[in-house]
Amino acid sequence: MVGRLAPIKRLARPPEAMALVARLLPQATATLVGDGPLRPELEATARRLGVDGRVRFAGFHADVRPWLAQGRLYVMSSDSEGCRRRSRRP
Repeated sequence: MVGRLAPIKRLARPPEAMALVARLLPQATATLVGDGPLRPELEATARRLGVDGRVRFAGFHADVRPWLAQGRLYVMSSDSEGCRRRSRRP
């Protein structure tokens, strides 16, 4: 997951999902790339769920391409994103 660690991103979902995935795939890990006000809470959630060793908090990175290239699955848990699709005129 790549993004700002803020409430609109609904980031409790990735640690919860990791707890479920870990039951089926013990070798699985997750990386959250980004930073924000929810980081301490998310780290505590990962500890509470027992997946803190499987969830890596990588912090802010200006260039996220290397992180995306390493992933096998991308999670987008947000309710809303700031990117808008631009319409193309003929």
